[in-house]
Amino acid sequence: MSRARYPVYPEPMANEPYIDEPPDHRRARKMAAWGLGLALFPILTCGGCLAAVEAGRSEEAVWASLGVWALSCVFAFYGGVLGIRSGRLRPSGRAKAAAILGFAVPILSAIGGFAAGIAMIPFQRGRAFRRRGLPQLPEDVAGDQWRDAPRESLTVPAADRSAVAAGWRAMAATEAASIAAFASLAQQLLAVGAESLLVEWAHRDGLDEIAHARVCYEVAHSIDGRRRGAAPFPAAILPPDRAPTFRTLAEECLRESCVLEAASAHAAAALVAAPALDPGVREVLRTIAVDEARHAEHGWEMFRALAARAAEPVRTERILRELEESAPQALLDHDRYERFGLAGPTLWDAAVRRAIQEARERLELRAAA
Repeated sequence: MSRARYPVYPEPMANEPYIDEPPDHRRARKMAAWGLGLALFPILTCGGCLAAVEAGRSEEAVWASLGVWALSCVFAFYGGVLGIRSGRLRPSGRAKAAAILGFAVPILSAIGGFAAGIAMIPFQRGRAFRRRGLPQLPEDVAGDQWRDAPRESLTVPAADRSAVAAGWRAMAATEAASIAAFASLAQQLLAVGAESLLVEWAHRDGLDEIAHARVCYEVAHSIDGRRRGAAPFPAAILPPDRAPTFRTLAEECLRESCVLEAASAHAAAALVAAPALDPGVREVLRTIAVDEARHAEHGWEMFRALAARAAEPVRTERILRELEESAPQALLDHDRYERFGLAGPTLWDAAVRRAIQEARERLELRAAA
């Protein structure tokens, strides 16, 4: 008669704490681990999404990034549910953390992503052309479509030539985008029935931006010899994000013209005063400073006329506070090329804060009158 064979189990080892664990506890431990991992998923995707938006700066990049982040939030919520279920089977610190983080992380990552997105708003000389809050800029392509009067070659050390030329082309792109911004402004002014003088100013200021874009592309050409101009800019024909009102147009004028165009004028004027600046570039910046200052004054006249006809109070302090908190970024992240006419972060930040302070003082005088 053969002896029955029974499975032989090894003795529990010191490093195997779960060898005698009940099945429910084992399931709870695994659920808590999965829940905690899923709860932290939005943190991993949030940084990647912001990087994608920063690199692409297109509407498609924004929507794709939002989709990825939203999916990660769904995973995080499911992780919170797993944490709750795990805690019911077997309370543990990991289960509690998964339950809390699964619902808290999506909310916190949304707040952090919004703050980071505001901080990533790029420099925009003059009036920005925005879609869903993001400034839109054209690329540049080879061609003569943005030619201006030939200029003497700007003397730039060979090591800096490419970067300085790229800086001037980036400035030209912001000026080209402002053309679309003023065209859109003129259409919206017509849509709400604004005075014809305001529409005329919008068109005249847009014509100035055409001249600014041309001369900036020409300065870049004088540096590196590459003839380039603004590429096709499909965003320029997109409809507005919302129907304009007198209040929204007044707030846009306060932000884009009264403050940011005034800041551009201050920055250009400060660069003009630099003793080592090339004489040709000095003349370009002097023209830009005068034009941008005039655009800012047009903006104030538009603001007063539009605010007077607004059905609701214009949120002036909110606009100025948002500008202070967002701190619009400079074209460059260093101050080394100011001698070539490119504003760095120190000069640009001072110009923006000066323009905000001037705007606040003018609004206080207006309120007291």
